[in-house]
Amino acid sequence: MCSVLSNGRYTLGLVLNIIGIILSFLLMVSPAASLISMSWLVGLVMILIGIDAIVESFRILRE
Repeated sequence: MCSVLSNGRYTLGLVLNIIGIILSFLLMVSPAASLISMSWLVGLVMILIGIDAIVESFRILRE
């Protein structure tokens, strides 16, 4: 069970890093258009971090 959770944390980190790379390219290419997309991407990242925190708290409770 622990290896599955560790793999999930790796996957979440990978997704967040890919989102960060996409955001940085948007900022370089089109600063004006990236203002709208940046708010959506930051919101998505915050939701993913919140889900990760909830999953981690349940994992700690089970130990």
